[in-house]
Amino acid sequence: MKLLTRMLMLAVLSISTAALADAPRIEPGKLVERIEKKDPNVVVLDVRTPEEFASGHVPGAKNIPHDQLPNRLAELAGAKDKEVVVYCRSGRRADMAIDTLSAQGFKRLMHLDGDMIKWQEEKRPLEK
Repeated sequence: MKLLTRMLMLAVLSISTAALADAPRIEPGKLVERIEKKDPNVVVLDVRTPEEFASGHVPGAKNIPHDQLPNRLAELAGAKDKEVVVYCRSGRRADMAIDTLSAQGFKRLMHLDGDMIKWQEEKRPLEK
């Protein structure tokens, strides 16, 4: 019986953890519109390495690498009530960052659809 209870608890934890990374997606074109309008309710968070960020990023994005995020949450203190759009190169690190932010009480999280790969394929603006 104890084994069954433990297995059920692990299954529930796995499902709830996996659900955290299922943030709504925002298309690159929609994000460009919001950036161009200087929407004060959106924060763009690039969770790639500083080197990747320096090679080109979404205009106005803030860079906090995903593995440094837990120790640098204070840098996002003013963003808890805003929409935070998270991206990386392909999506894996962004999902981890979304999980971290969600666990810290961020409620309005979005994932840039296609991440930087799609952004560059669509020839969206880059800032260096």
